[in-house]
Amino acid sequence: MTSPSGPSRRQVLVAAAAAATTPLIAAAPAQAAGAARSRTWDLTLLGTSDTHGNVYNWDYYRDAEYDDSKQNDIGVAKLATLINQIRRERRGKATLVLDAGDTIQGTPLATYYAKQEPITATGEKHPMPGP
Repeated sequence: MTSPSGPSRRQVLVAAAAAATTPLIAAAPAQAAGAARSRTWDLTLLGTSDTHGNVYNWDYYRDAEYDDSKQNDIGVAKLATLINQIRRERRGKATLVLDAGDTIQGTPLATYYAKQEPITATGEKHPMPGP
């Protein structure tokens, strides 16, 4: 269902996954007439959302390790560790990671680069990369 403000994050992730996998399907060689051969693809799709400028599992406002009621770790560093673990377990099989937004806003670090030292077309990279 689409809200009045636009598509949901889930809809965006599904559309992005479809767009990302289309080249895999389109690149499959054309089958000779009458030769029935099936192809399967082994793809793991991971989605992230609302990382809010957190690079490490650190509460930048309290200057202490982030802690929530469920003892969840946060941050792109944690995501990178989990993604690399999944890729190792899958031994080189395709893994696609899509982020649904709110990556570069939410912490003093992200705000600094947004307001004080905005990244321009000079070739600098924002310190908050996608996963």
